[in-house]
Amino acid sequence: MFKFTSLLLAVDAQRTWTSGALETSFHAKSRLELQFNFAAMQVNNADDDGTVSLHAPGWAHLDVPGEPELPILRAAMVLPRGVRGVPQVVVKDALWQTIPLSNWGKRIHHSHGKCSLCGECNETVLSIAAYENRFPRTPTVALQPVHRWRDVEGVVVEVQPVSVDHIQGVVDILYSATIELTEMQVDATRPQRKIVDPVFLDAYKFVYSNWEHSAHDYDVAPENGRVLVLYDQQFQTQAQTYADLVKVRLGSDVLVQQAGPSASAIKTTIEGFYNAAAGLSYVTIIGRDVDAPTGSETSRECDNCYAM
Repeated sequence: MFKFTSLLLAVDAQRTWTSGALETSFHAKSRLELQFNFAAMQVNNADDDGTVSLHAPGWAHLDVPGEPELPILRAAMVLPRGVRGVPQVVVKDALWQTIPLSNWGKRIHHSHGKCSLCGECNETVLSIAAYENRFPRTPTVALQPVHRWRDVEGVVVEVQPVSVDHIQGVVDILYSATIELTEMQVDATRPQRKIVDPVFLDAYKFVYSNWEHSAHDYDVAPENGRVLVLYDQQFQTQAQTYADLVKVRLGSDVLVQQAGPSASAIKTTIEGFYNAAAGLSYVTIIGRDVDAPTGSETSRECDNCYAM
């Protein structure tokens, strides 16, 4: 029989809710199954009017301006090579607890949205509609669309473990569940193992929760892949010095080339080397001041806009 203990501790102006588990985590039971455990959440008195803020240590918030600031937890899952179909999510063995919202306060603090790293958060008016019914209105467990990251395909599993029913005045908390990816077909013939750059292999291990169950599909390359150095004409000497240093430290084949006149020209150059048989692993752009590449949400240069 599963025995569960929850504690509500009052310490000064901060209250800490914690479960009997050690830490909030996603543990991969197999390459297509995650075990979710929600261990701890801080409930802080934000205002004298009974408004409280929630914080799950180590995890993010929804960050939707004006709406209740609730935690969201994400785990990346690498998909088997040769998989076909659109993955769906199934939640099994879910363990919930329902408590009165009044145990914490009158309402959950509303979000100010994503705050600038260099300034104060924006003042945001509370969204009345978000506090009239059940929130969030989206499923507790959901999947982001399938993404491709160089050598692998994967999905991000999102869990919103706390929901508030404002009509009933209760909070539902998902303590644990098994999350399974389904409705996919995997080729019966096992695909040939893929050779991956050492640094990228380390990155996949770090990012994907189920990597240990999929690692047998990949082999580490004996050395890192090619490096492309693009430079503005006035920095040709510095670019060559940098390229020589990279070659000594990484042992990689380094390509040095003057950058094109625009962001699109630079991106086309990168794509050309990347799609060549020898491939491309790293890019450095030195001193090229061009308009921000298409797709940049910050109006500045970014890895995703040029390389992914």
